[in-house]
Amino acid sequence: MSSARKVFAVALFVALALAVAPVTEAQPPIRIGASASKTGTYAALGQNQLRGYQLCVKHTNEKGGLLGRKLEFVVEDDQSQPATAIRIYDRLITQEKVDLVLGPYGSPLTVPVINLTEKYRMPMVAPTIGTSSVFKQGRKFIFMVFSPGEVYLEGFVELVARNGLKTIALIYEDSIFPLLSSRASRNWPRREGSRWSSPRPTLRGPPISPRS
Repeated sequence: MSSARKVFAVALFVALALAVAPVTEAQPPIRIGASASKTGTYAALGQNQLRGYQLCVKHTNEKGGLLGRKLEFVVEDDQSQPATAIRIYDRLITQEKVDLVLGPYGSPLTVPVINLTEKYRMPMVAPTIGTSSVFKQGRKFIFMVFSPGEVYLEGFVELVARNGLKTIALIYEDSIFPLLSSRASRNWPRREGSRWSSPRPTLRGPPISPRS
């Protein structure tokens, strides 16, 4: 099963928990909302994620939908901007009345949105967030699919050591997930017998609240 299908399977499981009314022909579609980075810094990866969402909606509807109901996907461009993403999810929940939401691309956009979805007790499947610290703050409606950032590079480090390389240099974006992965992995090379060289970040992403 592809990653996109796994993500959507989790999303549909959440929708299943929400869609408890009896099935009839007159029932409206299950509405799923999301923002997508169609433009801006994360446009290339954000559009890939969007195509995965759209493909899964298409395949699900072709097979009869969920509980006899079709899926309707409501999506807007967040322009890779956290503030824009927050406005979109607020509108999706309060005005569009979606049944659940799928996360935007990456931790820099997803983390700012989480406080909003928690406020409205709205389930959000976040396929591209690996920032496990969000669960240490009492959040209950966020569902992570990625490996946690603390172990994200572990396989890479082990592979490097296995091939006899001694120095690892990491260039990373100055945003929440790359910083978490970099900091957590500093102890691994010592364990594996390699030496870690980590320069200061050379790429900058959208600003992240220190409380995140």
